[in-house]
Amino acid sequence: MQTTEFESLGWPQIDQVGFVVREVDQAVASYAPAFGAFKVADAELREVDYRGRQVDCRLRIATARSGPVEIELIELVEGDAIYREFLEQGREGPHHVRFSIDDLDASVAAAGKVGLHPVFGKRFSPTVAFVYLEATDGMLFELLEIRAG
Repeated sequence: MQTTEFESLGWPQIDQVGFVVREVDQAVASYAPAFGAFKVADAELREVDYRGRQVDCRLRIATARSGPVEIELIELVEGDAIYREFLEQGREGPHHVRFSIDDLDASVAAAGKVGLHPVFGKRFSPTVAFVYLEATDGMLFELLEIRAG
């Protein structure tokens, strides 16, 4: 993807950097000196679209802030998810960047025109949804829509 194509999407500044880790508690201990205290929570995602099929997963997620950017640490506890691919490739660390947008459907359509394709996501309600978009080089971008109801 060319820089001008990416800029044409009109997304705001990055508001999160997501890291996939094997074990959240160990990662928190490693990352806390750089980012400060983390909040840890358990999350369960049901019926998430993952490369065209529905999956369920349980996660442990830790979040902290670095100025205006959220730092997210994600541990896949159980189930299937895009995070498993990353770990099975022998990787751990930076996984995706996130942009909070107003209209997920329009943003996904525009992203498709520059070669970004949805690979993992869910619409929870008419006003809350997320999707990971994958570039041809494997880079992942998360879009988050949270609108006032």
